[in-house]
Amino acid sequence: ASNLKKRAFVVILTDVVDKDSSRELINSLRLLRPRHLPLVATIGDRDLNAMVSTRPEEIREVFLQSAAEEIIHQRESALRLVESLGGLALDVTTQTLGPRLLESYLRVKERGMI
Repeated sequence: ASNLKKRAFVVILTDVVDKDSSRELINSLRLLRPRHLPLVATIGDRDLNAMVSTRPEEIREVFLQSAAEEIIHQRESALRLVESLGGLALDVTTQTLGPRLLESYLRVKERGMI
């Protein structure tokens, strides 16, 4: 990316889990910015989302729900870190990935960000 003369919109599809496990990604974003505009897209885990949206009936489910909430919170924190470094972040489903990427690209072009 450092050899490109023009500004590029770089889309990164990844499974950002938390700040620590995504350290290498964050370091790469620092190299891309400010010249290029990275967008980090993650596909949310439907099972985790379902787990936090149902009422637990057993103590085991309470612990599982708590763990799922923590994973979701860490994922959201990692995506906020991407944004704080000047990148864009999307957490989408498999069904919305294509349309949301296109929407983001059009918004970036419209605002003259690349």
